[in-house]
Amino acid sequence: MYWGYFSQVNSQLAAILIAAPSSFTVERRVFAGEGHISYYPLLIQAAFPWLVPPPGADRRAMTLSPEALQRVVGVYELADGRVVTVTLKAAKVFVQVTGLPGESELLAESAQRFFLPGGYNVLMTFEGAMDAPASSLIVSMNGTPLRASRKVQ
Repeated sequence: MYWGYFSQVNSQLAAILIAAPSSFTVERRVFAGEGHISYYPLLIQAAFPWLVPPPGADRRAMTLSPEALQRVVGVYELADGRVVTVTLKAAKVFVQVTGLPGESELLAESAQRFFLPGGYNVLMTFEGAMDAPASSLIVSMNGTPLRASRKVQ
């Protein structure tokens, strides 16, 4: 049985996991012209964290001014009607999404980009002029982008 993942550069298989009933082997190969290899990134990451680093492992938090933090505060609406509420408490940014339990702290990667710490692959990019409240938000979960527009209050 083969499991593998594709490189982002040229969409060719860059590494595989060969599994047998009582053993496994990890090999690096390129399968030129291969068009149908299964893609199980979470399986490989869970079994071999040294092979595929966890999503967001290279993200570093930075400190922003109170004004920069205030720019992202607001209520945003996703296309499916769910509401994303971004608040500021004690100089920390928190996010709450309709239908999900509790709120979570966001850390700033830049003035526009925030991420959810703790190994989650969630990135939030706030769009718009830097001297005004963000006009929209792109929530990227495991690489899937979802756009949310700021609701006028």
